[in-house]
Amino acid sequence: WGADDDDDDTEFQSNGSSAFGQVIVLIMVGFILLMLTNVIELQGDMSQLPTSTNSSVQKTEEKVMTTSHRPVGLTTRKRIPQDVVVKSKKPNNIEGTGGDGSTTFEDASYSEVEATKDVDPTGDSDVSDIEPRGDAEDAIEPTGDTIETLGPLPNISIKDAWLTDFARLRQEEHSRGRHTYVPRGRPMDEAQRQTLIDQWGSWTLVDDKERPMGDYYTKYPYRDIPRSEFPDNAWQIDTEYLSKFLPEGLALVERAQEAILAEYGKTEGTWEEKAKMFKITQFRDSKLPKNGLGPKEGTAHASLREGGWTTTKSWAGLKRRLLHAIMTEDNFVFAMGGHSSAAGHGNHFIQSYTLQVQWVLEAVFARLGVKHEARNFGNGGLGTLQNGLAAGSIYGPDVDMLMWDSGMTEAKDLRAISVMHRQGILGGIKVPILWSLASGIIRQLHKDAGVDIGFPGSAHAGIPTIKSHEQVETMPWATQAVKCKNDLHSICRKGEYIGKCWVDRDDFKPKNPQADVPGGRATWHPGSRVHQVTGRVIAFTILEALKEVLTEWNEADDHVLEDSSWHVTEYYDEMRERVAKSNGGRCSELKKASLGFACHHPVKARTEFTPRAYPSSTNLRTIMPPEMLAHIEKADKNDYQGRDVFNPALHPPEGAVDVLSIVEAGVDFKSVMLPDYRPFYKTPSNSKPPFDIIGRGNKLATVAGDDYCDGTVDSECMRSGDNSCLLSGHNDSRNGIMYHAYSGWLFFNIPDLKYGYITAKLETWHWEGIGIADTWDKINGNKKNQPKKKWKNKQKKKKKKGGKPRRLKQVRNYCKTFWFEFSINGEVKTMHLDKWNTRIQKPQRVVETVSLLADPDFTGGEEQEVELGMRIRGCGKVKVFSLTHLYWS
Repeated sequence: WGADDDDDDTEFQSNGSSAFGQVIVLIMVGFILLMLTNVIELQGDMSQLPTSTNSSVQKTEEKVMTTSHRPVGLTTRKRIPQDVVVKSKKPNNIEGTGGDGSTTFEDASYSEVEATKDVDPTGDSDVSDIEPRGDAEDAIEPTGDTIETLGPLPNISIKDAWLTDFARLRQEEHSRGRHTYVPRGRPMDEAQRQTLIDQWGSWTLVDDKERPMGDYYTKYPYRDIPRSEFPDNAWQIDTEYLSKFLPEGLALVERAQEAILAEYGKTEGTWEEKAKMFKITQFRDSKLPKNGLGPKEGTAHASLREGGWTTTKSWAGLKRRLLHAIMTEDNFVFAMGGHSSAAGHGNHFIQSYTLQVQWVLEAVFARLGVKHEARNFGNGGLGTLQNGLAAGSIYGPDVDMLMWDSGMTEAKDLRAISVMHRQGILGGIKVPILWSLASGIIRQLHKDAGVDIGFPGSAHAGIPTIKSHEQVETMPWATQAVKCKNDLHSICRKGEYIGKCWVDRDDFKPKNPQADVPGGRATWHPGSRVHQVTGRVIAFTILEALKEVLTEWNEADDHVLEDSSWHVTEYYDEMRERVAKSNGGRCSELKKASLGFACHHPVKARTEFTPRAYPSSTNLRTIMPPEMLAHIEKADKNDYQGRDVFNPALHPPEGAVDVLSIVEAGVDFKSVMLPDYRPFYKTPSNSKPPFDIIGRGNKLATVAGDDYCDGTVDSECMRSGDNSCLLSGHNDSRNGIMYHAYSGWLFFNIPDLKYGYITAKLETWHWEGIGIADTWDKINGNKKNQPKKKWKNKQKKKKKKGGKPRRLKQVRNYCKTFWFEFSINGEVKTMHLDKWNTRIQKPQRVVETVSLLADPDFTGGEEQEVELGMRIRGCGKVKVFSLTHLYWS
């Protein structure tokens, strides 16, 4: 550097300081612009809100306390244990013993539903005898709690406040209106792939013509476009294309069926001989047997050990639905509501029989231009009542096939079983076929209202019984560990589960150590191969109906089908009307719990439970006014996103028949239409501010990634550090909005009340654990004494043997000063403890509901937006509630 080193160094420092200063200035300018953008965005979002004239809202508001208490997760959530409360190792009235001493799947044997002369459509008690809050001394809580003014709304975009980033990505997919199936089968090299294609064949059809891409079906009821209204370039009226598409589709369906049969060793003989294990018996509607469906009363029909049974009319109804889905590029959805066994506990979520339906069929439907989903809504330790009361909302308005499977937890509760099936028909957009294990209920609905029904069999007629250890190795892989003689049951249990909690990947490492295998392997939870055969039964049934549909279409003159053969408007409307007007049967017994309205009226709902259909549109937060929503923390995001890496536990071993790879084989998949059913879930206008000061101590208790816990194969749920088995994939969690007397008002705007009924489902047994509000000693807290550190849950836990914490089961009693207040459009009513005890209902174990409105004349039969508020007064932090569901009709 020579003699000028010092000068050069000085000059370098000076230039460096100048550059650094310029960077700082640019950063500050960018930050100011960003803040201005947020302010403008907030002003735009809030500009639609009218200026408040309510003095309580005009009070000076202080800055919102922003806490980041982590929502409860898999190992820390404070919930009543979800253990199944039956001692039997088998579901009541579901499993039996076959003649060969093996375990088999039998009819639920429900007693025939007795008709009742009571035609009162609801019989629900009203809430007129609850005292309105006024100046009466006994209507004021005697605790001395005070209410402080609130701070200003945080600088956020209200319209996106409840959405996670991943949910926004899903919204983008919906905005494009197209979905492309991405293969998920075993990775293969070209030689392996060609060998598979040479043996089984593949999809080769490529449509090079330009086709309509927009969803032009939506302007017709149920997408029932007349043939004459198809665009000129629509493939449905292109005779040349159909002459190639229909044979190719038939070949694919038959290939899928042959692969399933080969999977179970059925490769020789006639088609009827090979497919007998999946045979669907069709009864004439007038000849539908009663009771056990056998030739003698109390015996099982052969169909229960094959593919199951249906009626001729119902089978035609299933075919109509499938043809309609193809013709209108609609989706086709199979949904199941059930208990922990049906949820697939002990296995990977994808291994549950419900998701095995999608696992096999999604690629088939994608080739036919249809988006297919299967949705598993199993909840451990619960029945279906909490979701079945609003099946059309929580399971989705677009369900085509609906199944009940909760024999362990509510086999004898015919009220709950009935309302789930009735709401499946009344509450959504589509009218599903009831392909269900509740044979007595569905037979009665078929008799009374002409509902389409079916009952899945076990296919055990085609699965050999394991009689020795040596026999296992000679059997097809899919049949091993499915059916054993009683004295060899340990063999089946040993090989029944196949699971792996984590597969290393380069881009993500779990925060906590991962277990070896998924938990929950109770004796009453079947393993993956037992689930698989049940899933194959349902998938094979749908494939058989598809084959008939495509055959009839292919054989039609010029491939032209009359609109009447696939339109559903009249078909659905008449069926729904018959159910609404029919006798409520066992469902009518819900009148005693003030839930009888659900037997005849469509019920809508929002819930924090997972899984749920369209989860970012169906949570309770979506109907909160923005002022309320601003004080509710967001759910934690998943620690990672996107598909998991290849997990060998989800696939058959090399050398075994791989159905998924067989049906995926072929040219690249093209995008299919993604019909948007989210507008079914109306959002409130929020045109008026809440009538009183909102509460800021209400706590969202949910799981990570709850906006993508939709119960499907592609769900990405609970991917958080608390999860010790990230690949399990399960969605099952009891979440809610938690609050106590210091939390303040909890407000909602119900967007479309029509028939005058509102009911809340609460959990009243919780302890502290709702975040910052646990440190308060007055309503909405004391700003001077609020801690600066993030709130941590310090609930005491008692350890059991093995060192794992066990949630305490004690429930705190109500204090004498307890009051429950709720408001409808600003009119407040108050229930003291005595009145509350007469109003709170417990229609099922751990299901508590309270009727807040039962007035059929409230809206005059027209949809109205209604403000609902609720809060606890008295008891301080002693009683903690969790609001899990809101139902309205």
